[in-house]
Amino acid sequence: MTTLQPSTALVPLSASHPEEAALRQAVVAHLARYTGQTRIHTESDLRAFLTWCDQRACTR
Repeated sequence: MTTLQPSTALVPLSASHPEEAALRQAVVAHLARYTGQTRIHTESDLRAFLTWCDQRACTR
């Protein structure tokens, strides 16, 4: 059986701005609802979306 480790790689650790802290909290809350393969795939999809937003300088 594989043990899943929580990942903080989706949002940078330095949350010096309140909007970054809010984004981190939203990501963690969203991912907390899922387990197993669903959690892994949801994290991957969310990472792709957040990368897309970052590359296009979307406002948070």
